[in-house]
Amino acid sequence: MPATVLLAVLATRRGDRGTAVAGWIGLVALAASGTILPLVFGGRRLALLYEAASPYFFGTLVLFGALVVVTVRVKRAAAVQPLAADNA
Repeated sequence: MPATVLLAVLATRRGDRGTAVAGWIGLVALAASGTILPLVFGGRRLALLYEAASPYFFGTLVLFGALVVVTVRVKRAAAVQPLAADNA
């Protein structure tokens, strides 16, 4: 669900490069921990070590951080836009 929310925010905020970078970092971290990194570690022993290190927690933590950054940027932009309209 958080990845879907992040994708929706990125789709609506196309012009903001900082928001896009933070969002893509979160999505790549989530995808890497769930799909890419397990393929890199071949063999039973390395796979067990990878699983014991709890990579999904860190992927989710990076995604949460990206969501916080994106939310702060979107709210800050929304707060500044009405002020700019009032001054015009």
